[in-house]
Amino acid sequence: MRQGDMERHRLRIILCSSTGNKTGRDWDHEGSVCVSVMGQARQDEPDATLTFLVILPILPAKARNTGNPLPLNQALPAAAKQTAHPGCAAFADKAAKVQYAKVSLEIGNLMRNFACTNCGNTLYFENVSCLKCGHAVGFHAPTLSMVTLQPASASPGLFKIVKGKDASAQRYCSNASYGVCNWLTTADDSNTLCIACDLNRTIPNLSEFGSLKAWDELERAKKRLVYSILRYGLPLESKTQSPGRLTFDFARDTKTGHLDGVISIDIMEADAVERERQRQHFDEPYRTLLGHLRHESGHFYWSILVENTKYIDAFRVLFGDERQSYSDAIERHHAFGPSANWQSKHVSAYATSHPWEDWAETWAHYLHMTEAVDTAEATGMEPRAAGLIFGSIWPFKRYDIYRDETFEALIGRWIPLTIAMNSVTRSIGHNDFYPFVIPAPAFEKLAFVHSVIRESPLRRSSAN
Repeated sequence: MRQGDMERHRLRIILCSSTGNKTGRDWDHEGSVCVSVMGQARQDEPDATLTFLVILPILPAKARNTGNPLPLNQALPAAAKQTAHPGCAAFADKAAKVQYAKVSLEIGNLMRNFACTNCGNTLYFENVSCLKCGHAVGFHAPTLSMVTLQPASASPGLFKIVKGKDASAQRYCSNASYGVCNWLTTADDSNTLCIACDLNRTIPNLSEFGSLKAWDELERAKKRLVYSILRYGLPLESKTQSPGRLTFDFARDTKTGHLDGVISIDIMEADAVERERQRQHFDEPYRTLLGHLRHESGHFYWSILVENTKYIDAFRVLFGDERQSYSDAIERHHAFGPSANWQSKHVSAYATSHPWEDWAETWAHYLHMTEAVDTAEATGMEPRAAGLIFGSIWPFKRYDIYRDETFEALIGRWIPLTIAMNSVTRSIGHNDFYPFVIPAPAFEKLAFVHSVIRESPLRRSSAN
C-alpha cells in the first residue's frame, strides 16, 4: 500500500493537552490532517498546548489484511497545519503549538478482521459465505484466516482459494453438512473432518430435540478455543507425555470436567436458561461455554506444559502442592465454600479448591485476556490510549499478542479495556463485561502462565 493510499483513509488522532487531558477523534480527510480541528475538543482549555502523539490509520478490512507493513516514520507535512474544515478557524492558532512525534506503524493480520478476497467485504469468524458477493468462505487453519473460495473443478464440493498462496484443492469439514462447522480441510486428506472437529470423541445424539442447536453452540465455542491454541503455537496433542491428545465429549447428562485429556461438557450448558440457573446456584459471576472450555483445557495443558517439567517447583510455590487429595479438596470446597479472604489471592472462589483448579481458572483468565485485547485492537478499540501521559511518545507497534507481547504490556492494555467495557455494559443495563478484580498474587500466577506458554519448547512457529 502506498503512502498516498493511506492518506485517503479514515484517521484517528490522539492528542494530549498540557494539563494532562487526552482526546481522540476519527474523521475522513483527503491528503492532510487539520490538527486544529482537535482543538474543538479542548474548548474548556483555551490556553492549553496540544501535543500530537500518534496518527493511526483506520483502514478498511481489505487493507488491514494485506499483511504488508505500512511504515509511517515521518512528521506530518506542513499542510497538516492548515485549517481545512469549516468552523475551526478559531482554533487555527493551536496548530502552531502542535508537536509531532515520529512513530512506526505496522498493519498485519488482526483477529477476526478478515476480508473477502473477491470483493473486499468484511468476513467474520463463523461466516460460510460472503454476504456481498455470495462467494463461499471458510476458515483455513494452516494460515489461521478466513479465505474466499471458488469451485475448483467439475467435482462438487471441491474449492480453490481465491488469491491465496495455497493452491491445493479444499473442501469443507464433513460436519459442515450439519451446519456446525465452516473449517476447511484438503481434498486429498482421507480424514474428512477438520483439525478442530477431529478432536471430537462424542457428539450429541442428534435424534433428540435441541441436540443439533446445542452442538452448534458448543462447536462455536470450541472453534474459538482451538483458534487461540493454534495462535499460541501450542500442540493439540503430546506424543511423549500423558494424556496424549486433547479430546472432547459433548453429551447429555454427562459430568462437565476433564479427565486424562478428555474434556466433557453436558450439552445442557448450551441452554442459556439452564446455564444461568447453574451460575446462580454456584454463586458464580460468570459462566459461558467458552469459559468452560478454556478452564478445562487448562487441565490438559498443565499435564504437558508443567507436570514433569522445570516449572513444577515454581508452580507449587505459587499455586500450592497438587499432590494433595483432589477428591477431598473438592468435597471440602463444596461443603464449606472458599476461605473468607479468597479475593486477596485468587482470581475466583473456585480457584481456592485445589492447586489444579487454581491453575485452570488462571489459565482461563489468561486466555480471556489475550483474545479480548487482540480482538479489541483488531476492531479499533485501542486500550493503550488510556495510559498516555502528557509529552510522551507512543511507540505504536503491531505486536502478535499471542506470541510477542510482554506480560506487563498485556496487563497494561487489559486493565483499561476492562474498565471501559464494564462501563459500556453497565450503561446499557448488562452485567459487567469482566466481573473480576485481580489481586497481586493472582497477577503473579497469570505471569507464570504467560511464561510457561511463551517459553514452551512444544510451541510451533507462527502460521503467518
